[in-house]
Amino acid sequence: MHFQYQLEDERLNSGKWAFENGSIKGDLQIYVDGEMFFNETCIKVVELATELGKWLDLARHGIKRDFAYASMDYDEVILHFAMQQDGILLSSPIQNVELQKLLEVEDVIHAVTKFLTVLNMKLHEMDYFEKLDLYLHNYLSENTKALLLLEQNEYDGSFALLKKLAEEQPSVQSLNNLAWMYLREEEDPKTAKCLLEEVLVLNPQSYFPYSMLGEITLAEKRYEEAEMYLTKSLQFQHSEAALINLGIALFYQSRFEEAAQQFCKMTGYTDVTWLYEVFGWIKAGKFEKATAKLASWTPEMEDYVSATEIADVYVELNELTLAKKWFDSSLTEGYFTSYFTPYLISRYSYVLMELQEEAICQQFIDAQIVLKIAEIQEIEQEPCEANWTELDKQESLEESQAEQVLLETLFEQLSQGYVPQYEYELYPTTGCYLFGCTQHGHAEYEQ
Repeated sequence: MHFQYQLEDERLNSGKWAFENGSIKGDLQIYVDGEMFFNETCIKVVELATELGKWLDLARHGIKRDFAYASMDYDEVILHFAMQQDGILLSSPIQNVELQKLLEVEDVIHAVTKFLTVLNMKLHEMDYFEKLDLYLHNYLSENTKALLLLEQNEYDGSFALLKKLAEEQPSVQSLNNLAWMYLREEEDPKTAKCLLEEVLVLNPQSYFPYSMLGEITLAEKRYEEAEMYLTKSLQFQHSEAALINLGIALFYQSRFEEAAQQFCKMTGYTDVTWLYEVFGWIKAGKFEKATAKLASWTPEMEDYVSATEIADVYVELNELTLAKKWFDSSLTEGYFTSYFTPYLISRYSYVLMELQEEAICQQFIDAQIVLKIAEIQEIEQEPCEANWTELDKQESLEESQAEQVLLETLFEQLSQGYVPQYEYELYPTTGCYLFGCTQHGHAEYEQ
């Protein structure tokens, strides 16, 4: 459940009496499971929030009462919570809607708390005479307020509050959460790393800072250091991200068999670690294990590991007939689908040449050249605009023209023994490492 509101400036400026008497209006939407349940314009947002605050205070003390909000502007109840034995039934008589399932009481309490917190900060910012402090006092930590702001996409307010906390009350939690913001939102891993190193001095009893440092050092290609941090992270708690990232750290230290074994610990086909394991076995020279793993691939796994990726790996194993089979499955009337790159075109063409299908190879490459020329003409004719500048256009043209040259020389190169080198990359995985994040069920850090 999620409340979303807008207090429009023109309504505030044009309604002096309303502003001074607690009747400012705005638009309000309520979402449940991502779907809009309630949508009302020109509603007395602060008045509604005040009534919700009274209900919230009772709910926190274990007093279960229905909530019904009505206003002199409407003849019917606007919003209603009916307390049931197993949850809350949400409805809006004025909009003639009723949710067809019960909501968990704690979920509603959290949604209301988040709405009141974010709105209250807006009221303070406006210096509005009526606030919601009474209903939030002592119930929410400053950290929780910052994360609620982040959930509401109030990024600047969240970031400022977390910075203030880290400066005034440096702790494992405040420094860690600010580091997460720098790493994820600010894309400033250098500052994040400095903050996390401060956290380590405090001897944190959590995997959060170690997982983030593992990610940062992986990006820095400091693989031994990354291994150390990720191993420490896993000592506190096994997490999918740390398991994957440790495998990557081992792989790039050329400890391929250990890496493959690490990736093998992941279950299911919901991520690319399935393919990472194959990479590890190939690089370790364990071709039978790589082939056995590849043989378990089915088209049902296409969303996670594509047929072209399987074909590309078969090329590396010199299983060219199987490679052609899976490359062919991605062809549409002789053309690759749009995500095919010059690299994949060269790998497929190599397969055709090695299987002595030179004529088909030449026809295929010629078809790709025709497509590339059409692409270049389309770029040349596309008008420039704010998001497509002359510089963008020129760079795109130069890239496509360079690709055209490569395609035009490809057949001759293959005839002379050229072997397109295998290209692959292992991408680190991330997660939420925020203490107090209710969305992911993370408790606040206990000293």
